[in-house]
Amino acid sequence: ARPARLQQLAALALPTPAQALAALLEGEPAGIDLARFDQACNLTAAEAAAVHAAVPLVQIAADGGARALSSSHWQAWCEAIPAALAGWHADDPASVGPSSADLAARMNPRPPTAVLHAALTALVHDRTVARDGLRVRLQTHRAVLSEADAALLARVTTLLEPAGLRPPI
Repeated sequence: ARPARLQQLAALALPTPAQALAALLEGEPAGIDLARFDQACNLTAAEAAAVHAAVPLVQIAADGGARALSSSHWQAWCEAIPAALAGWHADDPASVGPSSADLAARMNPRPPTAVLHAALTALVHDRTVARDGLRVRLQTHRAVLSEADAALLARVTTLLEPAGLRPPI
């Protein structure tokens, strides 16, 4: 009796599988499992391929299968990630950037793991986002020390440099 489930059932009751798929994709920002949709509509592999080609969608790999998102929801995720990264960089300019998990926790709504990884991969490919080890950042972000940390580093450096490679006493 939940509204989301009623919306799914209404979409599946549409006359053609293509209409049902389009309606389901518009109602699910996190996308749908294509194998489950194909099974629910009792589609053969050829029929499923034809339906998938008829509806504008983005397919991503997820949990050993394919997940589909509407083009508009995919675009929204690809815009939300750089916005969340910009917020992270504004809050902590000394940080390289968040891990994928930290980024997901910062986003509202929180993206499913498969969607986040696929969107990050696409954004890295587009050179909007860069990966630094396990961290992600906007391509334009460079970590900078705060004034207090820069002053402390300068003081410590002047004490350490005269000793060369020997540790200070």
